[in-house]
Amino acid sequence: AYAACSEIGVDAAVIVKAMQSFPGLAHRQNIVATIAGVAYINDSKATNDQAAAQALRTFSPVYWIAGGKAKTGGITSLVSYFPKIAKAYLIGAAAEEFAATLEYAESLAFGQHIAATKPNAKIGILMQNDDFGKDFHKGILEGLGDKSKNVVLLTYETTDPTIDSQMVSLKASGADT
Repeated sequence: AYAACSEIGVDAAVIVKAMQSFPGLAHRQNIVATIAGVAYINDSKATNDQAAAQALRTFSPVYWIAGGKAKTGGITSLVSYFPKIAKAYLIGAAAEEFAATLEYAESLAFGQHIAATKPNAKIGILMQNDDFGKDFHKGILEGLGDKSKNVVLLTYETTDPTIDSQMVSLKASGADT
């Protein structure tokens, strides 16, 4: 905006004053309140991943309310911004899909961290035997890359009264991480 106005001869001071008084677009990164140093921002027009990326790029940490109806591609393109999200509150029809994406990204990062910091580790994984556990396992293996051959995997059912036997087996396997 500054460049366009300057090009047609508008005085710099006038441009700056106009830009400083611009309230922004309705429902796009509008600060609605600041309480105890925490800014509450209405970005309800961020209804797709590209729009949400703008807000996630701008603020940190983010307590993110996301949901509604998922668009094509969901939120997978936002993975690089997930570390800025302190807490996600997922609502609406997209909540389950968004939760799966966030959980996968977390396990991928966890696997990458182990591969980088403990390259010779023998990794023990106790996996919940359901979709959540399988997605978590998949992310860790992808994050580990070629280190994934050093994984001992055991499962448990959420109805199991204890996981004692699995813990004994993991210890006996020589897993150290």
